[in-house]
Amino acid sequence: MTLTGPGGVGKTRLAVAAAAATAADATAGGHPDGVWLVEFAGVRAGTSADLAQVVAATLGIREDAPSALPGNGTGAGERPPAQRLAAALRDRRVLLVLDNCEHVVDAAAELAELLLRTAPGLRVLATSQEPLGLAGEAVFLVEPLRTADAVRLFTERAAASTPGFRLDREASDQEAVAEICRRLDGIPLALELAATRVRALGVRELAARLGDRFRVLTSRQRGAPARQQTLRAMIDWSWELLSAPERIVLRRLAVHSDGCDLEAAEATCAGDGVAREEVLDLVTRLVDRSLVVVVDGPTGPRYRLLESVTAYAAERLDEMEDLTAVRDRHLRYYLALAERAEPGLRGADQRTWLARLDAEARQSTRGTRRGDPPSGRGTGRRGGEARHRPVLVVAAVRPLHRGPPQSGGRPGRRRGQRAGNRSAARRVRAAHRRPHRGGPRRGRRRRPRPRAQCPRPVAVRVRDVQCGRSRRL
Repeated sequence: MTLTGPGGVGKTRLAVAAAAATAADATAGGHPDGVWLVEFAGVRAGTSADLAQVVAATLGIREDAPSALPGNGTGAGERPPAQRLAAALRDRRVLLVLDNCEHVVDAAAELAELLLRTAPGLRVLATSQEPLGLAGEAVFLVEPLRTADAVRLFTERAAASTPGFRLDREASDQEAVAEICRRLDGIPLALELAATRVRALGVRELAARLGDRFRVLTSRQRGAPARQQTLRAMIDWSWELLSAPERIVLRRLAVHSDGCDLEAAEATCAGDGVAREEVLDLVTRLVDRSLVVVVDGPTGPRYRLLESVTAYAAERLDEMEDLTAVRDRHLRYYLALAERAEPGLRGADQRTWLARLDAEARQSTRGTRRGDPPSGRGTGRRGGEARHRPVLVVAAVRPLHRGPPQSGGRPGRRRGQRAGNRSAARRVRAAHRRPHRGGPRRGRRRRPRPRAQCPRPVAVRVRDVQCGRSRRL
């Protein structure tokens, strides 16, 4: 069995707890030859032979121990380390916990396959950010904590590091803790790092500073591995394991503030080093590596990043020269989506399009994380246009007539709905072309039309990228 999940989610703790429970039942015939924890985090790179030596050292198996494998007449000293280990375990009933296999996943899979094939009494429990990919492997996804469990863990850790801390004092403190747990995605390691800051900041100030989470969430706990000292180091560990195309796709997925479907991922991630037909396989690899989460959407699966991964990938995207191109592809895709939705809102597929547009309603207006980066990119001619022009967000699509078009309603309202829908795409295109004025519109306000002439079936919100203000068309 392999426990998978993102970094810091608690795979090792769960594996150790399961191993301890198994060791307690060893007298009942479970694993009479012992339960052993083997840590691979210190092996930066290696083959199955290197891992076999680590396992043998943990179990106390000497190089000159057991006889040759059946059908192999070579002496003990001539056999490869993996085969010597397999021979030593052939008649034992052991549980091996192989921890942190993600950076040596191929070698760990090769070793586990050999040991399981050779030793029928052996059981392997592995932890990794991705499955080993062996035949018969059972994969268990360790998910982030639910809100109530996350709040309880944060409160316990904060109380341990901050004498006198209690959560039940003020409602504002409870809301701040809930926000901290939500924005840290219920990841136990991130919550524990945040809890160490409560003594200096308090929960409300801590919640307010999570926009700069990589500076705030650090730890000075002695004895903790380097990858668990800071939130950035935790994600760095996963980032360094990615190939160049996987890093490109992960960076570009950060432009989708609330996830996207496969069509949107292909539209924004393809180009400049990644072909459109490669995006599916690369996104699948990122899902396997626990960096992309799959959730159900109105038109199929949607792919989203945890908020901390989004912030990290957005920083990486800001460092690259293709930032403007990715934003432009994001903008063009959602402009095209709004235009395609226009006829669908007047037909039998109205509910489907409403559900789809609702799912996209939280897309960031500029196609990246909240707030402009402090960098000076985009100040050139092309970049300046991308930064200063209004950028579309379909904030809501709400026809006044909520039921199916054929279900009745006043004729005048349905006619107004059709007229408004016909102009939706024109409004979007006009908003996209309108030059930036440096602030909200001023001047004489137009006299409002009578209510009957204002169906407003589609609400399109356009935000000024530079000043952050928005207006409703």
